[in-house]
Amino acid sequence: MKFIKDLAGGFVLLIIAAVIGVAQNAVRGNPVKLILEAPRVAERPADETHVDRVKSESDEPAHHRDPSDVSKEQLQEMMATGMTFVIDARGEEEYTEGHISGAINVPYEKFIDYYQALTDYVPRDASVVVYCTSITCDLGDRLIIELKLDGYENVVLYRDGWEEWSESDLPVETGAWEY
Repeated sequence: MKFIKDLAGGFVLLIIAAVIGVAQNAVRGNPVKLILEAPRVAERPADETHVDRVKSESDEPAHHRDPSDVSKEQLQEMMATGMTFVIDARGEEEYTEGHISGAINVPYEKFIDYYQALTDYVPRDASVVVYCTSITCDLGDRLIIELKLDGYENVVLYRDGWEEWSESDLPVETGAWEY
């Protein structure tokens, strides 16, 4: 009998904790979505065949299909406005050897160490572009997750990163970020 009583008490505590958690989430400034929306599936035009669709999708690299990615040209346009913060997610050494002109350095692997400087320098409502070495580097993706968890909402990725930028003879700098 004691076992059933303990089990019922545990169940009641679980229900109370769940209710408190949902209530806490509802009142916080940046609530976690409890129900995820299914991605929308675009309708195929009537004149497009399945083979044509598969061919066109496979011709284009997967990283260009993500709507949250920006191209080199889009990044240049965003930087020209003077209203965009560019963040290099690579390590301090790589950043010091060369980075996109005007970019700040917030190495993903030292995010906690750079957190105060980041939040002092970049407002949470700012337009932010994060980049890493190239399409094979996932530090930019990881840093974006951290930034979004911290309340930065307008964050996109320049997936082609430092390699494409530096090979395109676009403005670059060397040296450490002085924050």
